[in-house]
Amino acid sequence: MAKVLKTNLNLSLIWAVAGAVMLLCIPLVNIEGTTLQKIGGYTVAALFWLSVIAQIVTVRKSTNERQRLERRGYRSKKIRRAPTGVLSFFKNFEAKITDIAMFVSFVAVIIELLSKVNSIWLAVISISVLYLSFNLHCIFNGRNYRYLKAFISIKKEYERDE
Repeated sequence: MAKVLKTNLNLSLIWAVAGAVMLLCIPLVNIEGTTLQKIGGYTVAALFWLSVIAQIVTVRKSTNERQRLERRGYRSKKIRRAPTGVLSFFKNFEAKITDIAMFVSFVAVIIELLSKVNSIWLAVISISVLYLSFNLHCIFNGRNYRYLKAFISIKKEYERDE
């Protein structure tokens, strides 16, 4: 029953990784360079924004599926009243890992800005990790992912009792 929810959450993860990879490609392209470099630059930009939009769409589909399951009787008051993923921290094992990565990468970006490091690769890598970890933070701390985990654990308990 929760297969659609799981599929959409997995697609959200894939789109988050794709966006981070596009950020990593920035030093490889140049909008003011040769024709090939311009094509590469516009392609990277388009793919980045495509990944952002696609991730928003798949998260919205996940929310719709979770709400549909809740209307069918699979409710969780604890999750329904919980704050959104942006405002939640350390809600499960996966969220703890991504929250720590997000805080570390945020500190790294701040240190790089304050120390004025001139390495474009170091800056792009730390910003890409921050982007990815923030997206994963929102997904893993979000209601949809927590609902899916609760749904799966309840289903396993039910199957064990049979």
